[in-house]
Amino acid sequence: MKQYIVLHHSASPDGTIRKDFENIKNYHLAKGWRDIGYHWVIERVGGKLTVIPGRPEAEPGAHCVPRNKDGIGVCCVGDYDKEKPDEELYQVVARLCREIMGRHSIKEIGGHNQYAQTICPGRYFDVGRVRQLVKEGETARSVIIEVKGKKIEGKIINGQTWCPVRQLVETLNHEVTWNNKQGRVIIE
Repeated sequence: MKQYIVLHHSASPDGTIRKDFENIKNYHLAKGWRDIGYHWVIERVGGKLTVIPGRPEAEPGAHCVPRNKDGIGVCCVGDYDKEKPDEELYQVVARLCREIMGRHSIKEIGGHNQYAQTICPGRYFDVGRVRQLVKEGETARSVIIEVKGKKIEGKIINGQTWCPVRQLVETLNHEVTWNNKQGRVIIE
């Protein structure tokens, strides 16, 4: 089970073409690994930040020994011990983290240096900024949804309105049956 997102940097400048991903992968293969060690790599391709899948998330990584089995490795191409990442990179990393969190029960987002003795993801990479952006993206506002004159408390999350299914269906004078064995909700 994946519980961590581990952020890395390549410690090399971004060449602005996809060759950086291939270079990292070839370097890892030359070490005898079966694939690139990271689950995701973010680099500039044609001037645009691009998220490139590495090894499948379900598989153990090869990016941070204490977190290889329970962590998802995300590598940002760049040397963030020498330069500061721009806000666009932080936004892309945070968006990817939120997507990963939608698939896994992630309990922590950390830099490689939190789990091993290393400077990775670099002294200028602000992991706290990523956490802040992830949290801001998850914020939900309470909203009252009025259905047939009855008020139901719901949430607006990322621009979408959510409300409790049972309350909505019963307000519409239907019945809800929960079939836990098949993982279904039946509305009649």
